[in-house]
Amino acid sequence: MACAQATKTKTAASEAVTPAGEVEMKPVSSGYADGNGIKLYHEIYGKGEPLVLVHGGLTTIGEMQGWV
Repeated sequence: MACAQATKTKTAASEAVTPAGEVEMKPVSSGYADGNGIKLYHEIYGKGEPLVLVHGGLTTIGEMQGWV
């Protein structure tokens, strides 16, 4: 059984790995929101009910691409 090759694409935050045959989605919009004096970066994809993903301490927004 052969495995599909993954391709690497550069993102602003990190290097993302996109499995062969999958298309990397681009955000509809992105920017910073002010929350109690703290700037929070966000990206919006697609449409429908909101789903908020919060990455952990050693991950970046680029590593969450597979869940979008």
